[in-house]
Amino acid sequence: MPVWIDPANPLSPWRAAAHTNPPTSGMLTAAHLHWRAVEDYWFAISDRTGGWVIASDAERHQITSILGTDIADVGFRGVVRDFWRRGLLEVDDNDVVEGADWASAIDETRTYYGLVLILNSGCNLACTYCYLGHSAPERRNDIDREIAEAAIVAALNRPEPHVILDFGEIAAATAMFYELAAFAERSAAAADKTLRIAIQTNATTLNDHLVSFLVERDAIVGVSLDGPATIHDVARPTRGGRGTHRRVVAALERCRAAGLDYHLIVTVGAHNVRAAAEVLDEIAALHPKTFLCKPILAHGEASTSWDAVGADNHDIATFLASSVRRAAHDGLEMLDQSATKFLCRMIGESSGWRESCTSRDCGSGRNMHVLSARGELHACPRFVEPGSGHRVTPQTVELVLQRKIDLVDDDLHQKPTTCAGCPWLRSCGGGCTLSGNPTSTPLPDAHCESYVAQHEAIVDYLLPALISGRLPIDGPLAGARIRVSVDA
Repeated sequence: MPVWIDPANPLSPWRAAAHTNPPTSGMLTAAHLHWRAVEDYWFAISDRTGGWVIASDAERHQITSILGTDIADVGFRGVVRDFWRRGLLEVDDNDVVEGADWASAIDETRTYYGLVLILNSGCNLACTYCYLGHSAPERRNDIDREIAEAAIVAALNRPEPHVILDFGEIAAATAMFYELAAFAERSAAAADKTLRIAIQTNATTLNDHLVSFLVERDAIVGVSLDGPATIHDVARPTRGGRGTHRRVVAALERCRAAGLDYHLIVTVGAHNVRAAAEVLDEIAALHPKTFLCKPILAHGEASTSWDAVGADNHDIATFLASSVRRAAHDGLEMLDQSATKFLCRMIGESSGWRESCTSRDCGSGRNMHVLSARGELHACPRFVEPGSGHRVTPQTVELVLQRKIDLVDDDLHQKPTTCAGCPWLRSCGGGCTLSGNPTSTPLPDAHCESYVAQHEAIVDYLLPALISGRLPIDGPLAGARIRVSVDA
């Protein structure tokens, strides 16, 4: 009988579907159904609803044989009932989540607002692929203090009850970080808002004092690490050319000793794209709470030396799919954040949509903004090229943060036409909203091949491991349960 996974906290259209009365008459048709052979069964999924089941040969034959007949003649029971409940069948062209407002449902999952502050346009490292360029970490490159404070106040004046204030890379402006963090805490207390501080850092300045400061605030800490020393040091040297891997690992040891969780960020480029096993081994040895493998972008330094530092899309897809296969063998802690979100979305778990990336329903320019050190507001921290943002003053920054000025054209939140018919459309969401050159026309995501590879690896390796019991359903799937149809 059909098998699937029920989420602990389903997205609202699926919550409503559980109480939808079944149709009593009408023609049965497939809801944009796709079949994929996996091991000795079939994986069936609808690109319209995102619903899926695992079915046998006999069940596939039963479903295909009743298409075009009236539900009254077939009866609403067994496999027919399960396929309809899972959004895989339509009756008179209507499915179980017909008319669902998916965008609003996704918005409901986001109870926080995120503001990223880039404190300094320079850095103490000279990473070969840095999307911000190689400016020196001089004080003249600091963010304007008055604009930064005005942005913090505006963020706290948003309607969301929770605010995440991400200070980005703090290595080039640690003193500024301490000052603005203290200002933000005072402002949050005055506004009666819940504030959480976050940093993303190369970890070279993550000393005992800073670790203690972060522990006291239960801060979110992201650390860049691209693999073992032989790989990491090639791409992430100091401005003087020295490797930084040893210092990063020492900083992570300080975090662990202090009980501070950290998240690892791996940039996938020419230096490591064909060394997935070595990179994943390093991640496993360092025990992060979570990790993210993100493809290199042709921005900043990478744009001037792409032939040396860039990576082929197919190689990136292979790298990312290998992480899924590793998780199927070792456990969900080895599933990177992108694939984790795809998996959660596939089972209908609302937490899969809480983070903005990756989908055209993302929060870029909506519930997240980025203020660069140059005084420009951007919609996403990965797209902050100088001159591409909305320049603000202390008096005008609130206009954008309160969305009186929108940074992203509404049309860009539509799925590209090239996504039509993709079985992974509902969980992928059409890729990155800001893919390609910003225009009023949604463009295909350059990393579409990677998203397809991750989904296929989830179906081919991870779901069988979870459903068979070889892997426990825990971590991001805690509370979910395997559902095996039992005919009434």
